[in-house]
Amino acid sequence: LKNAVIQIQTGLERSFGKNFGASLSFNHHVSSAATSALFTLRYDLPFTRTTSSVKSGINGIEYNVTTGGTLGVDLNNASVLFDNRTWTHQGGIALSAFLDINNNEVQDDEEPSVSGVEVAIQSGRVEQLEADSIIYITNLEPYLLHSLRVTSRGLDNISWQPKYATYGVYIEPNQFKELHLPIVIVGEVNGKMIKRTSRGEEGTGGVTIYFYESNGKL
Repeated sequence: LKNAVIQIQTGLERSFGKNFGASLSFNHHVSSAATSALFTLRYDLPFTRTTSSVKSGINGIEYNVTTGGTLGVDLNNASVLFDNRTWTHQGGIALSAFLDINNNEVQDDEEPSVSGVEVAIQSGRVEQLEADSIIYITNLEPYLLHSLRVTSRGLDNISWQPKYATYGVYIEPNQFKELHLPIVIVGEVNGKMIKRTSRGEEGTGGVTIYFYESNGKL
């Protein structure tokens, strides 16, 4: 028959906050007089994303559950991370900052880790565990060089500054790339050089100043 109604379908969907949602739909086939109903419940937890559905139709009642998420383990730093999104074939960065007292860019035994470094990156997800000072950047596309920028706005001491403001990190899949960020102690010297001559005092330019430690080391 021309212009005949073959199927009638209607539905309703509602979100309850950011993490929960439900939908209800009905479907009726006019030719076969078959009617089905589908109820779906979606709920997102910090470690998993789950969808449950119940369908009633001519074949009886069907119940389905799908769930997915990620358990990430950083063996080098003994940390465990959870996410309700999948990290399969993705990579990440484990960034740790330390106070580089001797300015050798290596964290020695007497040099403490510091927290408060702020990281900006165009992709991925930045997360810091409350138990330590390590910053994790997850969900990064592998086989690419990712650029990140660090600032000192959250550091405890105004004289502490990241030695380098930008980093490029090449990401490999299914692993965390470790990045150790040296924080150096910087300061500022203000003053002027005066030369006394027969004409009086005159300013002097082009002066180079060297700073020595108490043991005479430059």
